[in-house]
Amino acid sequence: MKVSRTVFLVVLTGWMVSSCMSKLDDQSYIQWVRSYDNGLHVRKESGGFLFDVQYLPKEYRWLQDKSNALTDDGLEYYTLTISPRDEGQDLLMAIAQDEIQYQRLVYYLSYGFQQDLVLETEGVRYPCVLYHFERPADMKNSRTFMLGFEKAETASEQVRLIIESEVLSSLPVHIKIVKSNIPALAL
Repeated sequence: MKVSRTVFLVVLTGWMVSSCMSKLDDQSYIQWVRSYDNGLHVRKESGGFLFDVQYLPKEYRWLQDKSNALTDDGLEYYTLTISPRDEGQDLLMAIAQDEIQYQRLVYYLSYGFQQDLVLETEGVRYPCVLYHFERPADMKNSRTFMLGFEKAETASEQVRLIIESEVLSSLPVHIKIVKSNIPALAL
């Protein structure tokens, strides 16, 4: 009886470990990362704007551009997409009152907005060190930003993107990203 219970526990433990460590194929991994159900892709509404944040694990980035090596460069990458709550209105036109304000806003989003972004991990704030404002060639009403932050010395399962922009909101916008249980990619 004692031997069979031990064997049962060993088999059960092995099954639990293998099921938790399951590896996903390329398409399943991409879908899992992009899903709003898993904590890596988050939407938040604040101050009349919709903020959409996507954490980009290195395996996800590698799947997007397999010409690059699957290496760790010491940065965490995110995309931030901002759109007005009114989907029929352009983000810049929703903020700017005239052409001069519009041009100032384009300049701010191209350069100054980077200073208003931090990633907080366990109470430590990391500034945005890699920043790219994507100027759309289409008629989208949203604007997307590629962001890179230095990795914390110790990995954390939760981080918070903090947006402290008086242009977009009078209050800081806090967006929590949960990075726990990211599945492995079947290579």
